[in-house]
Amino acid sequence: AEKTGERLHAPPVPVRVETRDKGSTSICTSV
Repeated sequence: AEKTGERLHAPPVPVRVETRDKGSTSICTSV
């Protein structure tokens, strides 16, 4: 999932989506 404004329906793990100015979505795993 590397699209801007893309929402995950059912993520396997609690992740935090951080939007950068480049327009790429960085998903950080928060466990």
